[in-house]
Amino acid sequence: MKLLFAMAMLCSLLTTKLSAQTTPEKEPNPVIVTRFQISLPDDARRSEFDSLMNMYVEKGIRPNAMIKNYRLLRHWWGSNNMEVVMIYEVDGWNNVNKAMEEADKLIDASITDKAARDKYWTRFGKYLNKHSDEIMADIGKPKM
Repeated sequence: MKLLFAMAMLCSLLTTKLSAQTTPEKEPNPVIVTRFQISLPDDARRSEFDSLMNMYVEKGIRPNAMIKNYRLLRHWWGSNNMEVVMIYEVDGWNNVNKAMEEADKLIDASITDKAARDKYWTRFGKYLNKHSDEIMADIGKPKM
């Protein structure tokens, strides 16, 4: 009986894929997490900040075909409400920098006046000048 049990266990191990030793068919898409610390210039206005962020998303992120998924999060609960987190997924490692360069180009193209474009980037940089980036990979299946 013990021999039969040992044989059954051996057969099950030999016929089962060992997930730790298999490679995925396709590498996971990179997910970039950028945490911005909001800085308030002397003449800061909530409406201006909201307008800058809206322009960034509507003109640079949404029309950007390289970005597969995107989330913009603002710290909501706790003592530090001066943080913005941008999460975006791109198709393949080679598109990490290209996607952000494309976002900048799309925004620049949407602001045709050079003075207005320079003002946008100057103001954007005054509110969001400190950040950290992490590049992650989705290794699990989302709960649906």
